[in-house]
Amino acid sequence: MDKNEKLKKVSIAWRNLRYEANSLLFGRDRKIILRRLNGHLNYQSLNGFLGPSGAGKTTLLNCLNGTLRGTGLSTDSEIYFDRSGNQQTPIIRSIEQHVQETIIGKMTIRQVLQYAFRFKNNRKDFSKMDHHIGQILKEIQLDETILDNQFEKCSGGEQKRVAIAQELMSLQQPNFLFMDEPTTGLDSNSALLVMQCLRRLADHNDHLTILVSIHAPSSDILNLFDQLYILAKGGVCIYFDSPKNLKIKLHQNYREEFREDRPPIENYLKIACEGIDNTAVQRLANLNLEEQREKLSILNSEEKLELVISIPNNRKTFNIGDSLLNLHRMTNLIFIIERAKLLKHFLIFFSFFILISLSFKQSIVRPNTCYRIDDYYDGDETNSTCFEQLQDKQLVDQYRLYIAMGNAISGFAVACLTVLEFMPLIKIFHNEHRNNWYSLGAFYWSFMAVKTFEISIMSTYITGMTYFFHRSYICG
Repeated sequence: MDKNEKLKKVSIAWRNLRYEANSLLFGRDRKIILRRLNGHLNYQSLNGFLGPSGAGKTTLLNCLNGTLRGTGLSTDSEIYFDRSGNQQTPIIRSIEQHVQETIIGKMTIRQVLQYAFRFKNNRKDFSKMDHHIGQILKEIQLDETILDNQFEKCSGGEQKRVAIAQELMSLQQPNFLFMDEPTTGLDSNSALLVMQCLRRLADHNDHLTILVSIHAPSSDILNLFDQLYILAKGGVCIYFDSPKNLKIKLHQNYREEFREDRPPIENYLKIACEGIDNTAVQRLANLNLEEQREKLSILNSEEKLELVISIPNNRKTFNIGDSLLNLHRMTNLIFIIERAKLLKHFLIFFSFFILISLSFKQSIVRPNTCYRIDDYYDGDETNSTCFEQLQDKQLVDQYRLYIAMGNAISGFAVACLTVLEFMPLIKIFHNEHRNNWYSLGAFYWSFMAVKTFEISIMSTYITGMTYFFHRSYICG
C-alpha cells in the first residue's frame, strides 16, 4: 500500500463478494455473475471498473450501492462502510448510463436543477438555491448561460454533466457517487471533459468516493483514476491497483507472451476477454485475491470499518410537501411546457369526430319521434305508420351505434396515450426514487391527481363532440 493511499481514509471495502442469478426463467439453475471479489476504496478518489461486456461491472456496482440485494448475494459476502464520522448512514447517489431517459427533456436546465434542489433540501434552505446551483455549475465546468436551454437540446457531454449536477443539488453532499458508462456515446473530447469534472469533484470533496464503470478508456482518461478494478469474464478480478502500475504488474504476473507495443490496459482487457477458464486469468485472479486479502486484514486492524448486513437505502418517507412539489412539476410539464402536445391531441380528436360523423347519415338525429310543439295543434292526431316507426327505430339504433363507436374508440385512444406518456415517467421515477428525491406515495398521488384532471378535461371535450357535433340538426 503506497503512501498516498495510506493518507486517504477507506470509505468502503468488500470481501468474498459473490453474486448469483437465475440462468432460466423460473429455473433452479444459478449462474455465477461475480465470484470471490475483494477490494476497498478510499475517500476523495475516482475509481474505474473495467472489463468486457458481461464481466459483471454493472452488477458489482449495483451490489455495492444496494440496488441488488437479497438471495443473489451469498451469505458469506461482506461489505464494510466507514462509520467513524457523524454520518452513520452513507449517502449514496447513482447515475445511469442513458441520462436522457432519466431527466425530463422538455424542461430547461434551470427547471431541472431547481426542482432537484427543492426535492433534496428543506424549505428553509430554498434561499440558497441560486448560489448553490452556480457553485455546482462552476465545479462541473458549465457556464450559467446553459440554464435557459432545454435539456434535450444539450450535447451528450453537457447532458452527462447536468445529470451529475442534479445529484449534487443537496446541500449535504453524498459519500458515494456511482456512474454507469459516463463516456458511452461521447466523442473523445467530451468524454475527457466529463471525466475531468469527476476528477475535480473527487479532489474537492474529502468525503466523496466516485465509482465509474467504463469501457476501454483512452490514456488521458485512464490517468485520471486513482484505482482500476479490471474484471474478466466469469466475474473475477485480475487487476486492482493504480493505473501507473499496470505495466509493472503485467511483467511480474503474466507469464505468457504479449505485445509490448500495445498499452498495458489493452493487454489486460484482452486477457479479461479470455474468461475464467483460461489458466492465465485464473492465475492473475488468484494473485489479486491473495493480495487484497492481506490488505483487508491490515485495514480491519487500522480502520473503523463496520460490516453491514444490508446496505441501507435510506428511502424517503411520504411527505405532503414532496407530493405538492411533484404535483406542481407535473402540472407545469403537461399544461404549460407540453401544451402543444395537449393541443395536438384535441385537434386529433376533433378530426376523428369529423371523419366518424361523415360515415353516418345526418338523418340519424332527425327521427320522426322528435316532435315539434306545433304538431300537437295541427289537428292531425294520427300516429305515424308502421313503416315510419321502423325507419325511426333504425335511425335511433344508428345514432346509438355512432355514440358507442365514438366513446369506445376515443376511450381506447385516451388509455393508449396515458400509457405511452406514463412509460417514460417510470424510468424518471425509478432514478429519482432510488436517489431519495421523494417517496412512492408522493409520486403516485401527484401523478394520479394531474392525470385525473387531464383525463376529465379530455372526457368532457369528447362527450361534447360525441353528443353535440350534430346539434344543429337535432329537432330542426
